[in-house]
Amino acid sequence: MRQIIDPRTIDFSAWHGGISTTEEERGEWNNMYSAERTRSLNGYLDRPCDGEIKYLLPFMRQIQGPSLELASGAMRIMMQLALHGYEVHGIEGSPHMIELGQKKIATLPPEVQRRIHVIQGDMRDFSLGRTFGLIMIPFDSLWHNLNEIGAEQCIMAILKHLAPGGIFLIDTPKFDEKAYWWETIKEKFGLALRTETCTHGPFHQAEMLVGSKKTK
Repeated sequence: MRQIIDPRTIDFSAWHGGISTTEEERGEWNNMYSAERTRSLNGYLDRPCDGEIKYLLPFMRQIQGPSLELASGAMRIMMQLALHGYEVHGIEGSPHMIELGQKKIATLPPEVQRRIHVIQGDMRDFSLGRTFGLIMIPFDSLWHNLNEIGAEQCIMAILKHLAPGGIFLIDTPKFDEKAYWWETIKEKFGLALRTETCTHGPFHQAEMLVGSKKTK
């Protein structure tokens, strides 16, 4: 697990590649990853995820090897998948989220802890030196990139790490709202895309984008 740097030394808006340049966007970055916001939300660890796990398990059974989650937060989803016996990897931008998740992971059985791997990084620009059969972005987090340039860079990073025949999942892709952008991405990178419904809980259903590279 990569050493976590002191969050007090980070200007998150600059650290995330310099794409967000306006004062409003810089403020949004720093609020999104602040220690105060992480504490107030408890890293979403109190949010039930039974519906999400039920949706994800059939995909996990299909792939060979571990999955990768981008914007993995406090590893709420990763921990549940690890408890089901799966090896999971995550990339998260916030050291506060990672620290909170590590405290929770420390309460799990050692064999479960060994299945969970997370690093601090930028989901638009990372290189892990391996591929994954399943890559996922939970809970509307693709648009934490704040703009379409950043979102496209994230898609490119996903495709770089997607194994042949692999699948990527994006929760709340705003497929209708961003229809033109998604069509452009689909044609530019040769993707097969479809949407499904994922039940997050008794009162919340989310749109899930299921994507893959088109076979030639």
